[in-house]
Amino acid sequence: MIRLFKHYIPHAVLLLGLIDLVLLYAAGEVAWQLRAQQLHIDGGSIGGRFGSLLAFALIVQTGMIAVGVYGAEALRSMRYAVARLLVAVSLGIIALSFVDFIFPGLDFWRSTLAYAMFLSIVALIFNRLVIGGILGAGAFRRRVLVLGAGPRAQRLRLLSERPESGFVIVGYVAMHDGQAVVEEAIARGAIHDLTRFVSNLGASEVVLALEERRNALPLKDLLRIKTAEAGKIPLEVLSARWQEQPGNADNVISYVRALLAQGQNARSVSVANSAVRSFPGSVTALTIAGDARLASGQFGAALEVYRRAALVRLTLPLVRRIANAYGRTRQDRAARELTRAYAAQHPLDRDAAILAAQYQAEGGDWKTAGVLALHAASLPGGERDPLAYSLLALSQVELGDPGGGLEDARAAYRLRRWGMAPTMALSEAMGAIKGQEVGAASLRNKLQHFPVLR
Repeated sequence: MIRLFKHYIPHAVLLLGLIDLVLLYAAGEVAWQLRAQQLHIDGGSIGGRFGSLLAFALIVQTGMIAVGVYGAEALRSMRYAVARLLVAVSLGIIALSFVDFIFPGLDFWRSTLAYAMFLSIVALIFNRLVIGGILGAGAFRRRVLVLGAGPRAQRLRLLSERPESGFVIVGYVAMHDGQAVVEEAIARGAIHDLTRFVSNLGASEVVLALEERRNALPLKDLLRIKTAEAGKIPLEVLSARWQEQPGNADNVISYVRALLAQGQNARSVSVANSAVRSFPGSVTALTIAGDARLASGQFGAALEVYRRAALVRLTLPLVRRIANAYGRTRQDRAARELTRAYAAQHPLDRDAAILAAQYQAEGGDWKTAGVLALHAASLPGGERDPLAYSLLALSQVELGDPGGGLEDARAAYRLRRWGMAPTMALSEAMGAIKGQEVGAASLRNKLQHFPVLR
């Protein structure tokens, strides 16, 4: 695949687009020659119309891109492709008429545009029939690597074999020992470098199909794959930049983050310490130093560094880090007081109110949690925040108002049906109301499919 503006374009789609461009150019030339013969005039050489023909081809292809001719559905279905081609070419002809009005010298005659329109549609449809027959439909599908070899992976396999499927599975990786439903799955232990394995297969997506995801997510593997996919600078390059220019804050901080991403926590602490010494008043340097200590298990030291950063400037991301460090050092009361005080100082910050409500709820102060959640829901954008409604619903249930809690829980669930917090809130509210036990049990069963995050 080729990466363009954070989009990944398969080579087959790029080839199809280049052939389309040539065919559009040729259709414009054939239309001109055909009209010239009807008028009994000399058509002239093709070189004299290079600018006009190229403008025709580019404008029509721009319309094709805009209406989704190269989208997944149009590439898999000829019916979708024909419909979008008709719209794209029509829009292109309208745009060409406007261009001809602005630049009269391009010679876009209405008669030649009519011929070119018909010829372009025929040529583009024929191109898709030929290219699709040669390369096959799989060339335009997403290439997926499945992490898992159980029943879920087997269901993905059956889905990929359907004619209308938009993806093709290029491999399976058995992440755990045990009976594998997919026989051709490769054991994780047999793959030395999963990132290189993904690259060698040409996979554009990695899909988790684990049967039990609690405490079983391959986070380090996924992080390395994401780092490579996002086009981040290799660690060796960042190390060289840091050594060559240790006074550049961006180089140092990028290097520390790359070290943390690869699990080199001890090294990240050492480099972060040098960043703090070089930039003593930098909140970013202090924050990244705290992150390095937190990843290394030095929770008390991380808390101390975060506090130093807070003396310079206290922001909501820093409050989250300090509260997390408080929790790691068993200072839950301090975390609740910090988040509540920050929310009081920033009454218009919805995220701050929700964060404070979460910590009050964890501490059992449901009354304060409900007040904060209600305040968050009343702020701009709060009516679309499922977490605010979920916390409000849970607080009402805990305070003895399951009816009100059920109403807010349903509002949260409508906003995000596959959210963990709305599902939990709705299950708790329904479980507290007589006659709703079956629905509550169904939602609790749904909760088992969510990974444990904390």
